[in-house]
Amino acid sequence: MSEETSRRFYLESFEEYVRIDRGLSAATAAAYTSDLRQFVDYLEGRGLESPDGVEV
Repeated sequence: MSEETSRRFYLESFEEYVRIDRGLSAATAAAYTSDLRQFVDYLEGRGLESPDGVEV
């Protein structure tokens, strides 16, 4: 699985989890996923390829 495919898989899995398992609306789940995608882009832009050691 390529890095982009893996990333897409995890983001789609997250969106499905918050929508179905947590019962959030589709719009809210999409917004949360967008926020997460932006955060991942931010981290990658700073050379971080793994969440290990990231503190929020």
